[in-house]
Amino acid sequence: MDQAKRLLCTRDLWNPFNTTFVQTCGMLLVSQIFHVILKPLGQPGPVAQILAGLVLGPSLLCKIERVRQIFIQPAFEAYSFLLLFVFRILFMFSIGLEADLPYMSRNMKRIGVVAAWNLGVCGAFGAAASFFVIYLLKVASHRFAFAIIIMIIVASTASPVVVRLVAELRFDTADTGRLAISAALFIELFCIAWYSTYLAFSAGNMFGFALVCIVGTGIVAYANRFMAMWCNKRNRNMKFVPGTEMSAILLLVILLSFMIEKLGFNSMISCFLVGVAFPREGKTTRTLLHRLTYAVNNFILPIYFGFNGFRFDVNYLISVRNCIVVALVIVLGIGGKIIGTLCACHHLNIPRNDAVVLAFILNLKGHGELLVIEAFSRSDGQTWWDDNTHKLVIIIVVINTLIAGPVVSFILRRDAKYFAHKLTFLEFLDPEKELRFQLCVYESRHITSKLGLIASMTGSNRSPTVTYLLHLVELQKRHRRKKKLMYHQLQVR
Repeated sequence: MDQAKRLLCTRDLWNPFNTTFVQTCGMLLVSQIFHVILKPLGQPGPVAQILAGLVLGPSLLCKIERVRQIFIQPAFEAYSFLLLFVFRILFMFSIGLEADLPYMSRNMKRIGVVAAWNLGVCGAFGAAASFFVIYLLKVASHRFAFAIIIMIIVASTASPVVVRLVAELRFDTADTGRLAISAALFIELFCIAWYSTYLAFSAGNMFGFALVCIVGTGIVAYANRFMAMWCNKRNRNMKFVPGTEMSAILLLVILLSFMIEKLGFNSMISCFLVGVAFPREGKTTRTLLHRLTYAVNNFILPIYFGFNGFRFDVNYLISVRNCIVVALVIVLGIGGKIIGTLCACHHLNIPRNDAVVLAFILNLKGHGELLVIEAFSRSDGQTWWDDNTHKLVIIIVVINTLIAGPVVSFILRRDAKYFAHKLTFLEFLDPEKELRFQLCVYESRHITSKLGLIASMTGSNRSPTVTYLLHLVELQKRHRRKKKLMYHQLQVR
């Protein structure tokens, strides 16, 4: 990690670590202000967080010379890269841990059709756009690699942005929302795998390094499964696993990611697969979900989205050539997603309204394509990748998200009744379709009996059952003395 080596000795006016800390605090504060303003308008959190980064970045506040000297320093890129790298490890592991594997296995055909149509149409549009972009930006060498990057930018979908936006819009329990999350994961994983395959065959020793990464991922996944079972047995009488054991599990994932990045590949797929392979039962999983979910949703992802907005520099849009490139890629990206999703939904007999929402959700960007361009910018051999192209990709990513997010929010608010769950009568439900239950409980001891009742009501293996738990809480008149605590507030030793 060349960035980590340059962190020890710097000539910055301020300590870059303190500067990074001030930036993260400022992003959280400004994003909260924007969230309070935009939430009544129905706008999701990622939009407010990206706008917070825009306000603090070189487009607005950093135009002031004094603020620029404090916020943008020579060592800032190294510190921000290291911080965002650790954040990516944690939230990709968390996404893998929370992945709805039963839904994916039951709907593999639908997910595959939506992902394939999007990748095919957007890949074709990206290949066509690459000729014009190469001509406009006057790329003289490595044109094939540049064309692959353009295709990935047009076709990719940021799964962390999709997961967070769908959850904040309370669309994650709807069929279209779950289909969007699963398709976004498949599209992004395919784009990263495509880029990794190109790297594996670009040099003689890279293929061997790729095999080392695959074997290392399998070893860490097996080791984490063993540690999870061991922690469950060791802490039999405790509600949560101690922090030291949880840190050991996360440390293995972080070390694996550092090794993969050192070998020249991207560690996103490995972190996700380790999370998917983690056991779904036991107090170890409960502890990881309890700790990671709060940290990821309230700190890690807001800071990550804020840094994406912070790197947006409006000064690069002064050139007419750059504006044409940005507009071309954005229009082709939106058009490719809409055409690909409409074709897939027509094949699957999905209504057109659902297809439009699904298309704009899959147009959210801000993760996979940034990983690809950052890998090129850090590589010493890729001298053809200049700063102008790097900034243009960031501008495209930010504008895409700022367009797609409000559009999805507006459609869901306007047609809230249409996207609500309608199959609430058993007599009209197909026996092969998903059956949903909602449990209402007061205390934890009520859960076991009701789960047993639902288990006895399920049919064959082909008729899936989904259960949602609603914890009913008695409102206390006196807030000073609270005798009855909620279940998650109890600490059982």
